[in-house]
Amino acid sequence: MRKSYLAVIGFVMLLSFQNCGKPPGNGSSSSETPATISEAPAFNKLSIQSYTTLAVWDYLRSQYLDVNLQTGEMISFAEAGQIRGLTYCVAPARMDELRKILSAAEICEPLVRTSEVPGQVCTMQYRYPYASLVEKTGEMRLGEKTSGCDIPIDLCGEKAVLLKNWTKVIVSNLDLNLCK
Repeated sequence: MRKSYLAVIGFVMLLSFQNCGKPPGNGSSSSETPATISEAPAFNKLSIQSYTTLAVWDYLRSQYLDVNLQTGEMISFAEAGQIRGLTYCVAPARMDELRKILSAAEICEPLVRTSEVPGQVCTMQYRYPYASLVEKTGEMRLGEKTSGCDIPIDLCGEKAVLLKNWTKVIVSNLDLNLCK
């Protein structure tokens, strides 16, 4: 008898905490989305000319690879970038491919990050950047997401896909790139 009494009380409490109120806003139906979310995002396009290094995460060996964009020399850093490792040389054909990808490329930085839209609820999701462009004053992390709603900073257009593919090839063939 006591168990059924507790079950009825629990059920009544569960029903009493049900949220039956209207969602906040101007009274529009729940199927409509705010204009700021449904519109295509606007981007600030930045030049990549001042960047001298492309840092790539080597997910197979848990190290960073810093590619000098001028010389093609690639230095590995273990322990989250703290310990200098081996030096590699990117093959001239691969460097030409990278230079072709980066030529006339621009960085697309969203003007309004969707994670900053008032009233929007986003999942907690983090995606590690696939590469970073590094200059003397800082770095630009490409493809990094900090929430499920985030639009990452990345190269504009198809250049992002081409650079992702290039980094995968470099990481998977790293042993072939040791300098002699």
